[in-house]
Amino acid sequence: MHAPAALPPHIRAHAPEAARAFTAIIARLIDFLATFLRRIPHRFHIAIALHNRLNRITRRFDRLMGLIASDTSRSEVATKATAVALATAKAPHAPRPPRAPKPPVDRPHRPSDTYIPRAHAWLLRDLAHHGGLIAQLLETLLTQAETAALLEATPAAAKLLRPLCHILGIKPASLNWPKPKHRVRPDRPKKPRRLGRKAVVALLHYPNIHNRPMRLLSKNWRA
Repeated sequence: MHAPAALPPHIRAHAPEAARAFTAIIARLIDFLATFLRRIPHRFHIAIALHNRLNRITRRFDRLMGLIASDTSRSEVATKATAVALATAKAPHAPRPPRAPKPPVDRPHRPSDTYIPRAHAWLLRDLAHHGGLIAQLLETLLTQAETAALLEATPAAAKLLRPLCHILGIKPASLNWPKPKHRVRPDRPKKPRRLGRKAVVALLHYPNIHNRPMRLLSKNWRA
């Protein structure tokens, strides 16, 4: 992600403040998760998985805002890290002998992010008024002029926050939401209507169309 060069200095200076405010909101949300969702047995694994996802989102958002504030692109950071690694690299040494295989260890199951539901505003409904408070704080932060300018100039940050806003039931315009895809279904040829036995008998016995009983000619009438 290249830091946008078109941002004015006061917008770049707002990046650390936006990162701190976002971190405080997520910390408050994690406290609510620990208090409420973990009391529900069928929501316990969801709370753990969401806790891990929120921590990862916070770290990535803070890193992106730090790159914007320092006017440094990700490629420059990688170049500097490579140069430092090459400067501090030691001379090649002799290959080590192969290690003996370790015995298997029974580790506790860690729920992955696949346990997190994707329904719209499910977290807002589960946390009740506490979820509404978090949604209001986050929407207020993302709709500020400086934060909106940062998100519009940083597509990676907007993409990072869209799933969180989706489960909280908010949709700030600064996140550049993609347009919904409408699937075009191909036109299927209509099948010809099949007359049942009783309808055929009715056609034979009532040659005059005005005297035919319409219930026998109905498409739902079958022999």
